[in-house]
Amino acid sequence: MKIIIPYRELSQRCKNKNLRKFSNGKSLLEITIEKFTEHDVILASIPSERTQSIAKKYGCTALDLNEEDTGWSELFHEIATKAESIARNEPVCFWTATEITYFINNTIQDFISFGKKNLQEKDKSTMLVRKMKHFFVDENFLPDNFNPGAWHPYSQFLKQKYIVGWASITTRNKMEKYRYCWEPSCEAYIAKGPYVDIDTEEEFKTAQILWKASIG
Repeated sequence: MKIIIPYRELSQRCKNKNLRKFSNGKSLLEITIEKFTEHDVILASIPSERTQSIAKKYGCTALDLNEEDTGWSELFHEIATKAESIARNEPVCFWTATEITYFINNTIQDFISFGKKNLQEKDKSTMLVRKMKHFFVDENFLPDNFNPGAWHPYSQFLKQKYIVGWASITTRNKMEKYRYCWEPSCEAYIAKGPYVDIDTEEEFKTAQILWKASIG
C-alpha cells in the first residue's frame, strides 16, 4: 500500500518535533518510516535537502508541497492532486509521525486491513480513534457531559467519547472531493491506548517515556 506521511520540517509549537532525536538517535519521522518497510512511503513536505536525504536513505518518494501554509483542507487537496503515482481509487494510508504511540499496543497491518475492507465492501474511508471517558467542563467551567451533585455519574456510565487520531485509509478521489483525509460518513478503527498528541515539549517528553518503556 502507498503510505503518505505529511510533515513540517520546522514545526512551531513543538520545535522541530518530527526531525529531532526521539529514541535511540532516531527521529519520529525515521521511526515511523521504519514501521512501513513493507509499503511504499511518500514523504509530503516543503522541499528541502534534509527531506531528500531522508527519502534517499529509506527509499521513499518525496512529494513537494507549496511553502504557503493554507491549512489542513488545502493540504489534503494538494496531496490528492499531486500524488499521481497513486491511482485515484487505490487505497492509500495517510499517517503522521506524531502517531508514534499507536505502535505501542497496535499493529499497522490491522489498521490497513480494516481500512481496505471498508473501502472494498462499503466504499468508506477509515479514521483512527481511541476511546475516552472523562468529565469535561466548557470554557466557562460548567459541566459539559455530566450533572454535578447528586446526579454526578460514575465515570464508567459516561457516554462514550473518542479522540481523533491523525491517520486514515482513504483514496485520492475522496481526498480531492472532501479536501480531507476521510469523508463525513466514514468508519472508525478503535485503537488501544495510550495516546499522546505531540504538540508541546511536555507531550514530546511524555511520548518519549512511553516509547522507551514499550521497547525495553
